[in-house]
Amino acid sequence: MKDRRPPIEAALARFENNLPLLRLLVERVLPGYPGGPRPLVLAGALALYQAALSWIEAEGPFGEAAENAIQPALLALFQPQAIPPVALPPELTPFGDRLDEMVRTLEARGMQPGLMPYYAPLAHASGYGLRPYEEFASPPPGANDGRLWLALSNILRRRWPLILSIVLATDLAVGVLSARAPKTFKATTTINTGIASGQSVSGTAIDWFKAGALMGNLTEMLQSRSVLERTSSKLNLATTPEKLAKRLDVEKVGQTDMMRISATAKTPQEAADLANTHTREFIQFYQQSQGSDARNADAFIAQQVQESAKRLRGAEEKLKAFKSTNVPEAQTTIAVQLAELRAQKGEVERALSAAQSGLSTVEHEIQQLKKDPMFAATVQDAPEVETAGDRLKTLKQNLDDARSLYGDKSPVVKELKNQIARASGTVRSTTAKVAAADPSRAGAAERRIALKVEIAQQQAKLSSLNRAIADLEPKARTASVTDVTYKELQREVALREADYQRLSERASQTRLAANGASVLPITIVDWAEPPIKPENAKTLLKLALGSLMASIFGFVLAYILEARASALSAHELVEARLDQERSA
Repeated sequence: MKDRRPPIEAALARFENNLPLLRLLVERVLPGYPGGPRPLVLAGALALYQAALSWIEAEGPFGEAAENAIQPALLALFQPQAIPPVALPPELTPFGDRLDEMVRTLEARGMQPGLMPYYAPLAHASGYGLRPYEEFASPPPGANDGRLWLALSNILRRRWPLILSIVLATDLAVGVLSARAPKTFKATTTINTGIASGQSVSGTAIDWFKAGALMGNLTEMLQSRSVLERTSSKLNLATTPEKLAKRLDVEKVGQTDMMRISATAKTPQEAADLANTHTREFIQFYQQSQGSDARNADAFIAQQVQESAKRLRGAEEKLKAFKSTNVPEAQTTIAVQLAELRAQKGEVERALSAAQSGLSTVEHEIQQLKKDPMFAATVQDAPEVETAGDRLKTLKQNLDDARSLYGDKSPVVKELKNQIARASGTVRSTTAKVAAADPSRAGAAERRIALKVEIAQQQAKLSSLNRAIADLEPKARTASVTDVTYKELQREVALREADYQRLSERASQTRLAANGASVLPITIVDWAEPPIKPENAKTLLKLALGSLMASIFGFVLAYILEARASALSAHELVEARLDQERSA
């Protein structure tokens, strides 16, 4: 019958009738909320009142609408930024005491009702599952209260027929498929690649650092399209190389240079023929390809030997022509002479520097003597002293020239020496006379004259040495360039000769390799024999894997069905409780 009351009055009536539902829903979510029951009661009351105002009969029973409105409002308080309500609208003031009593009741019980797990429905507990809080409180981190294993055991206890039926059906299907699968036979041929005693295409021994790469090359060659096509053509197989490759397996035997070639087929004889034929075709293909490579390498090395011989002859001719037009011995003599002249120049420069230093000292001493007015007037400006000094300087220069022309034993040299001795005495006597017989002043003037004479002599020698060095330096540079060129030509001849010897040895090795049957002495160690038993189908392993996957699938399905049944049961019990309270 349609409610004829005003909307507010009708909404308040619906609100009052569903307060037990509000309390029940608050009890279910309260264990996980840290703020106590009051915010939950207020939020649920607001949501219930808003649902009562907006509900119309065409939407169905109000109980479902109320539950759908209250639950989101309660769950919203669990959000980190949620703000709990603090007051109710004026229309709900008459229900304030009842709501406060609801809050006090929840707080006074000394426990927090929890959400009922699916393994303990409401029907199994008095008071709609109001158990002590310890039964539903979360265990400490890292602790195990056994609830998980209890839930799993309950699911297994109630749903084991379903899980067992799925496992049995899966094992039956796997067994049938394995039994109906065609049997295959596997035969194996073993070969020795001979890498340990083989040679490269150039004829040199194989480097063990490259043995791994060579083994990989052989594996790829065994599975190559060229070898597969040769095998298929030899056996008249109506199949493609790709499908034939799936029937062949190549593996290395441990840490050796041996390999196994396995073939699978529907009959034992076909498997053995396939393994043996494929191995023979591979060996023939390898010998042909490697023999061609060896011949190509031999031709290439022979061409390199000819070119190296031409380069060697050209270098030898260049060295011979250069040696005939240049004389390194004379050039070496020029270098020695230039070194001696430079050494003499160094000695002259050191002597000249010492004389100039002594002259500076004497000049300083004379400057000190010049401070005496009488000495400056009588000695420094006396013409006879200057004349005697110039005479001595001229005689010493003449003596040097005479020595260079006539030698020390010439009468001219002896005469000049006597004149120099007399001139020196004249300088001393004149100086002493002019200096008023002052020994210190006479000695300074005499040393000054002697140092000037020595400086003039050393400068003349230095000039002569510079001219001689300037004449020899161009010749020495030419000799140096010639010597460097000569050594470079000798080095070029040595390099060309070494290159020619190396290529000649390589040519001998590649010629031997080209004349051989193959580079690697590949041999068949064990021929494939027709197998007695078919290849293991691994039925037990397939059954075990099928049982495991079926068990997991069955348990997941049982969990889903159990959770759905628990949810429906809880909803039905809530409706029954509400009906009881309404009737009461």
